[in-house]
Order: sequence, then structure tokens, then C-alpha cells
Amino acid sequence: MSNHAAEDPAIDRMLDERTKAEATKGNVVIDAQLGAWMARDTVDVRVLLTAADNVRFRRIAEREHVGVDEARRETEYREEVQRKRYREYYGIDVTDLSIYDIKIDTSLHSIEETKAIVIDAVRSHLMRHGKLKPPS
Repeated sequence: MSNHAAEDPAIDRMLDERTKAEATKGNVVIDAQLGAWMARDTVDVRVLLTAADNVRFRRIAEREHVGVDEARRETEYREEVQRKRYREYYGIDVTDLSIYDIKIDTSLHSIEETKAIVIDAVRSHLMRHGKLKPPS
């Protein structure tokens, strides 16, 4: 799909417009690679979930039922194509993570622990910015 989108900008534009539209509804969670940029001014908090490359490649290999080396090659290729495409289409450098309010390394914790950390971090961020009242 990444290769197809690289040849047809309409695919990215459609997805990005949908992301923007969803963000304006409020009370939503958007999981999209460019979500933080597309919904930049309409969201309360932007969260980046990341993991060390070796962890990412292992997780992808397990999910896709391929070897880790194949997962690494395919992932690095796809990410390079996407980096170039996003810079060309939007002038976005996806390696600049400064747009995110919260960054969490998911390789350090289990899924349940990560979920709890995300919820706590988002809650704290919203309270600090007056968008959520502290519990009574």
C-alpha cells in the first residue's frame, strides 16, 4: 500500500482529510502516522508510542510471520518511502518528534503496563493544561 500511495497522492490526501475531520469531533483517539500533524491544532494531546528498532522488528516479524531480517528490511524500506513522501507532500519531517506532548517507549513495559502509563500521562497532561478536572 505504501508503494501505491507513493504513486498516487490522492490516497494520502483522502486519509489525511479523514483524520482532520475525525479530530474535529472531539473525544476521539486517532491512531495515524501523520495524525499529530494533520490534527495539530484540534487535539488536546499528541502521544507518540515508540520502541527500539530491535523490538519493533521482532514484533513485526511475529505479527507478519516472517523472519526478523525480512521485517527489518521491509520496515526500513517502507519508512524511507514514507519519510520522502511526507516531506514532498507536506514538508513534514517525521523524524522531528517535537510535535508530540508525550513520548512513551513501549519496549520497556508490557501492553497492560503501557496502557496504564498512557492513561496516566494523558490524564496528567490534560489536568496540567486545565482540560480535565482532578478527581474529587
